[in-house]
Amino acid sequence: MADEHLRHYVNLSNKPTRFEPTSKTINVYYDEVRKQIFTVKANGSAGVVVKGPTEGLSTSFKMEDKGPVISIKFSHDLKIVAVQRSQRSVEFINFYNKEDLTEYSQVCKGKNYRITGFNWTSANEVVFVTDHGLELYQVFPEKKSLKSLKNISLNINWSVFMVRTRSNLIAHRHQFALLPIITYCHLKSHLLPPVTTAALPLAVLMGTILKLPKFDVELPAIPKQAVNKPTLLERDVTIANIKSPAVVHAKYLIV
Repeated sequence: MADEHLRHYVNLSNKPTRFEPTSKTINVYYDEVRKQIFTVKANGSAGVVVKGPTEGLSTSFKMEDKGPVISIKFSHDLKIVAVQRSQRSVEFINFYNKEDLTEYSQVCKGKNYRITGFNWTSANEVVFVTDHGLELYQVFPEKKSLKSLKNISLNINWSVFMVRTRSNLIAHRHQFALLPIITYCHLKSHLLPPVTTAALPLAVLMGTILKLPKFDVELPAIPKQAVNKPTLLERDVTIANIKSPAVVHAKYLIV
């Protein structure tokens, strides 16, 4: 009986990552792709301390204070730092050349578009997720510029991603579709209207975005006593990798 209770347990690391807590002048960010914790002091002017699971993923640097940071992430090869400070653009810093930390930026396509998340899909490719779709760019650090590779127009509600398979589920606002995308995007959640949810996969491969076959996710029946109809939320969706295929598990909340 005792053995049965010990089959499932949580084992915490004996070497935890320690970092300064948030305060009026300190903000903390986490990059799920590289497993790095960024402690940004005074918007970077007093230093940025990066703690990773290994020494090779830990570093520190300073950057000019250009306002509050929304998100900050390293490229896969740790040579470029991407910093989002506004809903319209993302700034880039060539970290491999610490003598020249001049920033260069990329603005999203539409004048009224809003960047809700971004992530690196390779060492020199980055994808913006906006409220109007996906924008894939190639970064040229030597030229301090970016080139647009592919755009897809979608009205997006929220997304969930999985690092290992680079897969991403995006909730389509009007058609209420879930779009699994092989990339590293992230979005904040919004409520999804109660309907049968169709899933349209896409893949970011070799600088382009490919559409994959659709699949459906049915929401549960609505009980008579329910005040609100069932909604599919970002927190209720999990992507898991079982052997080779990626599996999507969704649970539903009825309130």
